[in-house]
Amino acid sequence: MTKDDILHDYEHMVSNKILAHCKEDGFPAIENYGITKSDLETYLFEKQALMDSHSNEKVRYTVWGILIVIPVVVLDCFPHKSLPWGDWSIYFGIAIGIVLCLMYEVVSRFIYHRKLTEHYSEKIEKYISDVLNY
Repeated sequence: MTKDDILHDYEHMVSNKILAHCKEDGFPAIENYGITKSDLETYLFEKQALMDSHSNEKVRYTVWGILIVIPVVVLDCFPHKSLPWGDWSIYFGIAIGIVLCLMYEVVSRFIYHRKLTEHYSEKIEKYISDVLNY
């Protein structure tokens, strides 16, 4: 993550807007939403951590590469003549690896959305929405 990415991530975007406008009339007051500044900071930090963990492309590509290679390596341990696909075994290994990648993506997205749903706080999200729409 570069310095520009850090400054433009969700947590900093909300925090910077609050710092820039908190003294202005009409700006949403955190007290009116029944939350504390500590609650908001913790919520933003945890939500940003969830979003960062899901969007780490290096990890995803590494896992995809490993998942594609593992079936090919396993199939390569057997003589080509003993496999039902013969010389086409490598292509079936790659296909199996791609299916594993798709399964990984589905499961990882499901877990990500479940964690976001468990983490969701209506009061804090309402405040954040009002701050961003100010």
